[in-house]
Amino acid sequence: MFFKNSIIHRQNTIKSKVIFACDPSYWLNYGRYLIKSCDDLGLNVHVHIVGGDTKFFKRDVYGYIDTLKMQHSISSEEINEDILWYAKVTYYYIARYYAARYLFKECNLEEAIIVDTDVIFNSKIEFPPEKDIGIFYKPHKPAPFKQVWGNLFMIKHSKSWFIDCVLDRFEKDYKVIDWEFVHTLKGKKRVQNFVGQDQICIALEADKVCNDPGFFNIKSCNFFDHSIFSLMSKRDDPEVIKYLTDRFGF
Repeated sequence: MFFKNSIIHRQNTIKSKVIFACDPSYWLNYGRYLIKSCDDLGLNVHVHIVGGDTKFFKRDVYGYIDTLKMQHSISSEEINEDILWYAKVTYYYIARYYAARYLFKECNLEEAIIVDTDVIFNSKIEFPPEKDIGIFYKPHKPAPFKQVWGNLFMIKHSKSWFIDCVLDRFEKDYKVIDWEFVHTLKGKKRVQNFVGQDQICIALEADKVCNDPGFFNIKSCNFFDHSIFSLMSKRDDPEVIKYLTDRFGF
């Protein structure tokens, strides 16, 4: 965990990338659609996969990605399968930011759009060129809801230190949370206060940069459903299944 002992399967020096992370199940159910939507638009991608054996990577990851035109890079890491489920899921949500930090520091990445795996792009998103960090930000909401769209986050190299701040906060909080207690909670209390640590940490750090001239509040734009479409809670909807099949062929 925490990107330690990660394996870099494929690497390149592309300067701008869409970054996401998932486990093998999410790759099959969502990641393939996201990466195909990026390929159709000429967007380059880095995917970080948590878990998965050699057979999975050869058949389901390389076997699919190698049919696409885009420039891509891939990393992976193992996770302790014995840890409690919500502790594991919480790490899945934050893993993409570890991948982004690696790419900024080791691969000279200049710009990243970091997204949830369960979204697809309908068109390219153009951010104001003078801005170097973009967050969906609601300053008057409590922390879990200040940054409610965790699935769209733009950041440039000049603000990559922001990811360090987010991950430092996450690791401190993650290590002291009583995950057995979390498993006794029901519904929204569990999600809002514990499992959504990625949104909480980003929201609290966003409070410190929201007045920076390079800060861009994505809330002011009409990206959602027009440029980016979330499949969350809709994957089993017959209309969504038909749409995905018609658009992507699977």
